[in-house]
Amino acid sequence: MRNISLLRLGMKEFQDIIGNEDAKEYFIKALTKNHLSHSYIFEGPYGVGKKTFARKLAKAILCEQRKNDKACNECQSCHMVEAGNSS
Repeated sequence: MRNISLLRLGMKEFQDIIGNEDAKEYFIKALTKNHLSHSYIFEGPYGVGKKTFARKLAKAILCEQRKNDKACNECQSCHMVEAGNSS
């Protein structure tokens, strides 16, 4: 049931992340409503996708042409995040 609501929200930026459904739903809503906190901590065991999730979120936040939660993957900010050069 939760996956259906995420798809309706346009869960494109996080669709390739396996699991973490609660976190995905939270960030999709936060991005869509533009209600992000000033910081987040990603914690958990090694290899669960913390860095991947954080990079996807960073790209969605920094994208110059974002639509809801979806980064454009074309602007300079998106290219910098993909290259690991954003800060």
